[in-house]
Amino acid sequence: MPIYVLMGDEPYYIDSITELLSASILTDDEKIMNESIIYGKEANLKDILSNARLMPMMAPYRVIYLKEAQLMRSKESDWEMLEKYLESPTSTTILVITYKGGKIDARKKWLKQADKLGAVFTSVALNDRELAPVIEKMADKHGLDIDDTSKTLMIEYVGSDLTRIDTIMHQFDLLLPKGQRKITVDAMEKVVGISKKYNVYELSNAIMDKDIRKTTLIITHSNEDIAHIVPILYNQFSNLLIYHYAPDKNNESALASAMKCNPKAVWSYRKASQKYTPMQTFRAIGYLRSLDIKSKGVECADNTNTLGLLKETLYRIMH
Repeated sequence: MPIYVLMGDEPYYIDSITELLSASILTDDEKIMNESIIYGKEANLKDILSNARLMPMMAPYRVIYLKEAQLMRSKESDWEMLEKYLESPTSTTILVITYKGGKIDARKKWLKQADKLGAVFTSVALNDRELAPVIEKMADKHGLDIDDTSKTLMIEYVGSDLTRIDTIMHQFDLLLPKGQRKITVDAMEKVVGISKKYNVYELSNAIMDKDIRKTTLIITHSNEDIAHIVPILYNQFSNLLIYHYAPDKNNESALASAMKCNPKAVWSYRKASQKYTPMQTFRAIGYLRSLDIKSKGVECADNTNTLGLLKETLYRIMH
């Protein structure tokens, strides 16, 4: 194929295909005289096409990589030169164009030509639902296994940045010895630092957002003491109750003074007021009072199961 165009919002697949092409078309010795890599900021399409018309030296192909083409300062007339070149491309030259962070206008005539002569690939960013099987495949590529909880934590903590996830998998590859190739929560804490994220303040934010999935993750993997969690949550819901009954919800200064918080934090209570009604807020305060009593062994046969008590209380608050 004389041309490959790799574009889209997910750079990982663009880079992976580019690396695959680089590894399979030319040998390392052939690359010395026949491989060119030009980046968009410094690219001149006229010079690139002049190079494309040259014959390879002691190799089957010349390969030219135009990377980050989205950064090119090109005119429409420059792309018309590419359009003309593709009418009769050099059979011994392979042109690879990468365009990250978006798509090239499908109406461009040269892109339609590229699709007919070679390959046009669009890399689409994945949503959370699509990430889990991809993470499994990336782990398998490194000879690793990953449990379901660690997959969920990876998605929650790293997000959809596949390049970063692959880098983390490489770190696991180096960390985990033969016979112990399973990625667990403990391993995640060492490599990714999950425990730093799963603290009481993140828990508080998740609860105020009624984010049940994130709340479950945090309380399962946080090392915070229940005696530290309850006062912070109690304060949050007490402030939310003040917000609900404030005579002027637009007076941020007065609200901040009443709630004894930074004026910049008022917006978070405004947001939470859309998740919890005044009655739900009042009940949440009652549930937290009950949790505080039970965690101290009062009115509770087993106060050692603090995680169970916390989960039960938060379930009641968010439902």
